Amino acid sequence: MSNNSLFISALAMLLSLVTACGGGGGTSEPPPRPTQQVNILVSWNANRETAVNTNGGGYRVYYATTAGLALTDPAVTMTDVPYISGSTVPTSTTLSVQSGNRYYFKVTAYSALNRVGQSGGTESQPSSFSLNVP
Repeated sequence: MSNNSLFISALAMLLSLVTACGGGGGTSEPPPRPTQQVNILVSWNANRETAVNTNGGGYRVYYATTAGLALTDPAVTMTDVPYISGSTVPTSTTLSVQSGNRYYFKVTAYSALNRVGQSGGTESQPSSFSLNVP
């Protein structure tokens, strides 16, 4: 038997032992799933205030992978969902997030007096919820 044949035979035996033992790591946990960008739909009930549902008003969705997020935290992502026009009030938005994470969300309504990037006006207290993204 040549050295190459012996090496290949020994390697095959080693692989069959490792496979029979569950990979040699001592655990039977499946390997982690690769993460990927996924779209999720976040929806809410419309605010009843006229200033929210007119030009310049709208909603803000804040989200992060850490609990207890402060709206001004740099790790928080904010998506603006402005009222555009007509009788349809925005009550949802689609966000692109990484799978395999738990996300924490806060949604606020803001009045036409508080346009994005400006001070003044009002922004509601946030509603909070979380979601596991498989």
